[in-house]
Amino acid sequence: MSAEKLTNENSIVLLAEQKRKLEEEVAKRKRVEMQLRMSHEHVTMRAIDRESRLQATMENALDAIICIDTSGCVVDFNPAAEDLFGFNQMEVLGQDISDLIVPTELREQHKIGLLSYADKIKSGQDMGGRKRMMDTLGLRADGKKINLEVAISSFSCEDGTHITAFFRDITNRKQFSHALLGTLEVAEENHKELKRQKDVISQANAYMESIVRSMGDALIVFSMAGEIQKVNEPACTLLASSERDLVGQDIYRFFSKDILSGLGSNEMIVCMDTNKAGYNTKKIDGSLVSSDGCKISVLISRSILHNAAGYASGVILVAKDITEYKEAEKALLEKEKQLLVVEKQGQ
Repeated sequence: MSAEKLTNENSIVLLAEQKRKLEEEVAKRKRVEMQLRMSHEHVTMRAIDRESRLQATMENALDAIICIDTSGCVVDFNPAAEDLFGFNQMEVLGQDISDLIVPTELREQHKIGLLSYADKIKSGQDMGGRKRMMDTLGLRADGKKINLEVAISSFSCEDGTHITAFFRDITNRKQFSHALLGTLEVAEENHKELKRQKDVISQANAYMESIVRSMGDALIVFSMAGEIQKVNEPACTLLASSERDLVGQDIYRFFSKDILSGLGSNEMIVCMDTNKAGYNTKKIDGSLVSSDGCKISVLISRSILHNAAGYASGVILVAKDITEYKEAEKALLEKEKQLLVVEKQGQ
């Protein structure tokens, strides 16, 4: 074989090898391009899917969601925000949020706060993540102010940094809280007044108790049914019994016939006159019968107790022991009789 023919064959083999390698490289590049295209499509689909889910979340969220850029211009306004603030999404996009939903008296403060928030983001501070709820005032399209609960977060995207605010209307909750607070304040005032009245009643009871305890005459308090409810020490002495034994007893067992006759009968307590507020005190001269059967001459003063409605609720009896007076009166009468006898004899 000639040298020229050998050289041609080697060239053909070399070219064939180079062609094979070139075809492999082209095939490899096509595979890489296909993978890149598929990867890009996958990423794009994921981004579209994420955007769709995000949009669906925005549109169906119960919270009003407003998205703005760092200059305060509205970039998104979900349906719940439309319902809450009364604006249409198309009319607010690109508008300054301060001029839309912030009351006039709070706008300057809001703008200062927004600038501060934007500066913190630019300086690299992490302002992401939903923050705690804050209470504030908002403004509707019709000019009505509403109480709001708001949380703020930020995120970065192709268009730059956006700030998202989540709003809830708490006007009814605030009104209920104020009403409840007012009710609690009234209840507290009523409680204070009730305590004051109880103190006054307690002081009055203590004062009356001291008077009852220091009285020299017997005092007996009994119900309209005649049941003894309270007695003082002189009453215990007069009736020859202890307070414990007297309370709960029937008062009529201690009345003599002359007292019952003077009072009008055993039913003197429930007569029509006793149901009239301001019923006058009645005084009777008669006798009480003590627990040991002794009759004691007494002068009784009776007063009717009335409840808040003006109806009789009980009776107070004050009994003064006049035994010595009666004995002295009897002795005087005896002396007068003796003098008459002497005068007749002298005539």
